[in-house]
This record gives sequence, structure tokens and C-alpha cells, in this order.
Amino acid sequence: MRAEKSPSLISSTGVIKLMTHAMMGAALGLFFGLALVLSNPAIANLLNHGGDSAAVVFVLTLATTFAIGATLTGVVFILAEGQGILKRLKRTERFHSELLGRMAVGSLRQFNPGSSRA
Repeated sequence: MRAEKSPSLISSTGVIKLMTHAMMGAALGLFFGLALVLSNPAIANLLNHGGDSAAVVFVLTLATTFAIGATLTGVVFILAEGQGILKRLKRTERFHSELLGRMAVGSLRQFNPGSSRA
């Protein structure tokens, strides 16, 4: 049985994970920019009157900002995964979902007209 290695940032797996997060962020930034231009005519008008470089700067700024944010989030996720924080959070989430389920069943029983209350 092999022991699990904790993921680190300075490994090929960590670098691939970080690059994946950065690419997802850049794709989200491009999608958000397209949605913003299509849904807000004022921004489309500004880009039309700003010339060719305005559109390029707008798209690159959004894509870069989202990519940096997603990469930093990936760093936090990788470090949390290495410390076992995510496993503890999943146990806590399971506990909370079970507790909410019991509360919902209890409230449904309380308001059920067929139940007998003393």
C-alpha cells in the first residue's frame, strides 16, 4: 500500500493544477467580457469609439484579472488540500446537511395536519 503524497506547489502536478486554474480564469474572463459587451450597450459604444487598441486592452485586462484570481484561488485550494482542511470541511458539510435535513423533516412533521399533538 502506497502512502499518499501531499500535493505541493513545487511539483509537476502542482504546476499543472495552477496552470489549469489560470486557464479556467482566463476563459471565464473572456466569457464575462463577451457577456458584458453584449448586454451593456454603453460598453460596446465605448469600445467602438476607442479604436482597435481599446477592445484589445479591455479583453486582455479582464482575462488577466480573472486568470490571476483563479490562480490565487488554486494556490489556496492546493495548500488546503495538502493540510487536510478540505477533508475536515467535507465532514462538516455532511454534518450540516444532515442537520438541515433533520430540521426540515421536523418542521414538516410539525405542520402536518394528520399528526397528533398533545
